[in-house]
Amino acid sequence: MKRLTAVGLTMAVMFLVFAVVSVLLSGGSAESVQANGFQIEEKEELPEEQILNLPIVEEIEDIEDIEDLEDPGILLSELADHFDWDYELAEDQVIVEESKQFARPADADADDDISDDIPLDAGLVRTLVQELEGIKPLFVAWLDADKTSAESGDEVEVEMKVWNISEEEQTLNFRDGQVYDLLLLREGGDDEDEIKWRWSEGRGFTMALHSKTFEPGEIRSWQESFEIDEALETGIYQLEGWITAEERIEFNPVPIEISGRED
Repeated sequence: MKRLTAVGLTMAVMFLVFAVVSVLLSGGSAESVQANGFQIEEKEELPEEQILNLPIVEEIEDIEDIEDLEDPGILLSELADHFDWDYELAEDQVIVEESKQFARPADADADDDISDDIPLDAGLVRTLVQELEGIKPLFVAWLDADKTSAESGDEVEVEMKVWNISEEEQTLNFRDGQVYDLLLLREGGDDEDEIKWRWSEGRGFTMALHSKTFEPGEIRSWQESFEIDEALETGIYQLEGWITAEERIEFNPVPIEISGRED
């Protein structure tokens, strides 16, 4: 009996030592949770610099100097405004921050100022941001609404886009069936009392873990709509949204001015 007790004590001590060593080797900072029988490492949100909140252009209309886009892009003017870059047009080049140069679109008229209309592909966006800002963006995320002013009772159409601009597959992991969330709150509000509408409220989601893998250059989009509550007071509100993955991706906020309906 004493021998069995000694053996059990020895095994317990060995297990404890193994656990301590494992934590030390992992840096002592990793946390994990049990879900559906699997051990899942807690992941922090993606650093803000890995997400660019910029409009994603998938087609160019009414611009004679630019051919139809074959791939998604970001307008040079939008990217430059985001990072406060200076840029200029040379005869056959675009010069950014007096140091980075790239060829103008082959079909662009050199006599026309089309600087606001030059779409940059994923590779060019990556290169400029990495070399000028020293960061490596993975995704472009953009939230758009069809109304920036509305009356009580109006329906607002919403579109969310996520674009993998990296050169590798990017996988987002989800703890349940929910993929995104949206909320409307008074501008400047940051507590629950200021939230006037939430897309996920009252909805049910499967409890199954799942993931979504984005191929290099892949864009995914989601559409939703909601009705402006007639009980809302006149004022400025803010539509916010995010991808609910462990590696949470925040969208840009969209201001909406709401006024009472006029009979």
